Amino acid sequence: MSARKVWPSEEDRGGWVAEPGIDNKATAFIDRIHKSIVSESDCQTLTVNPAGKS
Repeated sequence: MSARKVWPSEEDRGGWVAEPGIDNKATAFIDRIHKSIVSESDCQTLTVNPAGKS
C-alpha cells in the first residue's frame, strides 16, 4: 500500500452559508421556466393524418 497525499477540497474549509431564501428563489425560477415552456407548446399544434391522405 502506497502513501498518497490527500489534498483538501473547498468543502473541507467549512463556513459555507447559502443566500437566505435561495430555495424560494429557485422554486420561483423553475416555475417561470415551466410556465414559459407550457405557453410555447400551447402555440404549437401538431396535426396527424391517420389515413395518410394529403
